[in-house]
Amino acid sequence: GLPKSFQRINSDINYLEQNTNVSISIYNLIGQPVKHLLNDFQHAGLKDITWDGTNDKGIKIDQGIYICQIKTEKKETSNKIQFIN
Repeated sequence: GLPKSFQRINSDINYLEQNTNVSISIYNLIGQPVKHLLNDFQHAGLKDITWDGTNDKGIKIDQGIYICQIKTEKKETSNKIQFIN
């Protein structure tokens, strides 16, 4: 399928069923880390996690396809996302 746009990152964890540690990171297609969005304990409920299109140094990244990795204590998912300036 088509990659998700970066605005939809939050849809992957918009609701946590239980309190858990959550890690969300963005990687380029060769596996290099681009941005660590979250690495913290989160309470159950609705979440709103967004990415502003910058790397860990605060520099705007190039348009393209990236991998969004979301880890909780019970689940790990990786999805292709498309960043458009």
